[in-house]
Amino acid sequence: MFSQTPELISVVKDTPNDSINQLTSLKHLLIKSVKLEYSGKEALDKYTDIAIVYYSKDILDFSQDFFELALSVAESIDDKEKKAEILSNIGVLNEIRGDYIAALKNYQESLQIFNELGNERSQSVVYNNIAIIHQELGNIDLAYQNLTISYQMKLEIQDSSLIASALNNYGVFYEECNVNLDSAILYYQAAKNMYSDFGDSLNEAICTSNIAQVLQSQGEFILARESFSSAINVFRNLQQDMWVSKTLMYLAELELQLNRHDIAVELLEESRTIILTGNNPRTLLQISEILAESYMQNGQFEKSAIEFQKCEMLRDSLLNIDKQNEISSLEIKFQTSQKQHEIDSLKIEKEIQQQRTNLIVWFVTALVILLISVIVFLYMRGKHRKLEKQNKSMQLKQQLLQNQMNPHFLFNSINSVNALIATDPDKAREMLVNLSDYFRYSLKQKDINFISLEDELHYTFTYFEIEKLRFGDRIEVKIEMDENVKTTRLPVMILQPLFENVIKHAVSESLVTVHLLFTAKIEEGFLNIQLVNNYDPESVSRKGSGIGLSTTAERLSLIFGDKNLLNYSKRDGIFSVELKVPQQN
Repeated sequence: MFSQTPELISVVKDTPNDSINQLTSLKHLLIKSVKLEYSGKEALDKYTDIAIVYYSKDILDFSQDFFELALSVAESIDDKEKKAEILSNIGVLNEIRGDYIAALKNYQESLQIFNELGNERSQSVVYNNIAIIHQELGNIDLAYQNLTISYQMKLEIQDSSLIASALNNYGVFYEECNVNLDSAILYYQAAKNMYSDFGDSLNEAICTSNIAQVLQSQGEFILARESFSSAINVFRNLQQDMWVSKTLMYLAELELQLNRHDIAVELLEESRTIILTGNNPRTLLQISEILAESYMQNGQFEKSAIEFQKCEMLRDSLLNIDKQNEISSLEIKFQTSQKQHEIDSLKIEKEIQQQRTNLIVWFVTALVILLISVIVFLYMRGKHRKLEKQNKSMQLKQQLLQNQMNPHFLFNSINSVNALIATDPDKAREMLVNLSDYFRYSLKQKDINFISLEDELHYTFTYFEIEKLRFGDRIEVKIEMDENVKTTRLPVMILQPLFENVIKHAVSESLVTVHLLFTAKIEEGFLNIQLVNNYDPESVSRKGSGIGLSTTAERLSLIFGDKNLLNYSKRDGIFSVELKVPQQN
């Protein structure tokens, strides 16, 4: 994808500084272009590059606008290292403008972040910048303290370039405070020697120029001229036009002190030619002011007036630039503020909407949970009550049925004993003994609902033995079942009515022997019990007061909830009863 931003940056570099309208338009285009083409770290780097371009053109307000855009991106992506670097750069811009309080605040914020990150190299640089600010504010002691901290940190880092920079800074301090100019020269010379050792020709030449300025202050004009000339030659070889122009201006001031006006004018004109190429109006103004003063001292009033007119034009131009920059900066800040306000408003609105949504969701969730809880509670309470009612009804019915069965059997047995007393007293006595054992068992089992098949058969046959005393050989019983069936469980006294049914409807009404086959086996989770016996189809069935098969079927239905657990059939003189008892838990 084609990127427009690099091309726009190139156009900015080539645009003269006095074309303020064009530079302002380019600025707006660059802001839109970066926002469209880059994001995150790439946008941060691009804003920083553009800020440096405007700084190199001495358009400080535009430079700060882009540094502040970069700062905003650094904060959004939480890049603390870049944030500290940008704050330090903004501090440099405020320092150049003379806004030392703002610069000090920028440096201190930057220093705090570098301290958190443990970046000692950057800390040492910022301490030096803070020292310069205190020096400008007249806080000499604070300036020296911060300068010393910077120097000590650079020594600990053991970086020769940093140590050389610290020595140069000490020279600047002593020179500008005018405390001890000899010490300033010593520090500059020490820094120069270190730069020479590791081949940094540019900083070595800068130190030479600094030494020349101190020598000039001390009246050592010849030595100062030699040092200036040496520095200029190095700057020319390195193609450092800005430093060439600046040092030519320093040398011109020295020549003016020696009343060598013609040489000074030549140097200043050369300096101005270089500056015109670089489009630096502030330096041009400074050169024009020195030229105007030089022409006046030399009696060249016409040329002096021309230079003064140039000075006025440059001042107006700079004033317009500053105003345009200020207006443009305010526009950018207003747009940024307005955009930020919109973003903040959207965030607040979104948060409020989210809170409303959360509240609604919470309320609906709570309501649903409450409704579900109520429904479950009502359902469980209803089910519990229904089960209680069913259990109570079942217990009552079972109790009632058992109570009904016991008197029924008792009445029949008493009748049998009564009949035997006259005919066979011994059998009547045996019957009474068996009857006593049977009812003793019944009393023991009154609180038990289930019993093993083996025990149930034992006590059922106690009953059967009582009946056999009445009917003798008219009944024969055969039992078929496996050993594993004996331990299966079934309702207590469930078999007695079935055997009683055989006695009542087959044996008592037939003159032939009744053969009863009892089988028990496990099939598909059920204990299947079958009683099969022959009967006399021509005999007339008697109606008694017993509860019979229907009572047994009703008991099974109440206990297991299934009405199909007892079935019977009559065909060709054979009566069959099938009982199914579920064995699941």
